[in-house]
Amino acid sequence: MLLQLDDTYRITVDSSKQNLQLERLENVVSKKDKEVVRQQYNIIGYHGSNLKSALYQYKKDSLIVDDSISDISAILHKLDKIDKTIHEVVKHENIDFTYSNKKEKEDE
Repeated sequence: MLLQLDDTYRITVDSSKQNLQLERLENVVSKKDKEVVRQQYNIIGYHGSNLKSALYQYKKDSLIVDDSISDISAILHKLDKIDKTIHEVVKHENIDFTYSNKKEKEDE
């Protein structure tokens, strides 16, 4: 299974097919000349069979890694973008999954 969340993040299943893994695309830099040699996906979290946990880590990690976020409005904009990405991936892959964020719960 492979769920491509965006250009940088994806969710895969390990070789035992028992654990969901959140992976982030990162640059591999040469120690010799400090140049980017290639890009590769590195595992940043194991989540058992809990897709919700993997998606929450994706959300958290996306905010932490993004250097362009400087104020609260940028954070809120990024959160909305992440939520839309999650909804699109879940819908596209036809996953039977209910995802909601705290804002939606508070509005109910």
